[in-house]
Amino acid sequence: MTTALARRTLVDFIGIPYRELGRTHEAADCWGLVLLAGRELFGIEYPEYFYTEAEILAHACEHIRRETALPHWTALDQAEPYPLGAIHIFRIRGFETHCGIDIGGGDFLHSLAGRNSCVESLRSLLWSHCLTGTYRWTP
Repeated sequence: MTTALARRTLVDFIGIPYRELGRTHEAADCWGLVLLAGRELFGIEYPEYFYTEAEILAHACEHIRRETALPHWTALDQAEPYPLGAIHIFRIRGFETHCGIDIGGGDFLHSLAGRNSCVESLRSLLWSHCLTGTYRWTP
């Protein structure tokens, strides 16, 4: 029997409108999109973090970096190929306030305020200069 979960493909995650604290295919913020894609594409259950946009701008996205001391988060060397589903953290306006999920081939899926979710290259000038770390979740 084929389930809806088994039929999900990357295309199902492109074009999702941005909404702060969104956690569905109807609307998602960057972490909400990571939660959806992690679970439905890669079978990874990431922990839930709820932050308002104001809290994110006040350094809330640094939770992953701080939690690398915990057993579930591992910082990855930026020189190695990233595993599918790895989390990329980006610095926007001077703060680590954005994340995306690795989909292979040097690309990542993300959702940014004012735009629908999309796939972009880690090698692009914009994102390569904003990338501050990549992390793997191992429950």
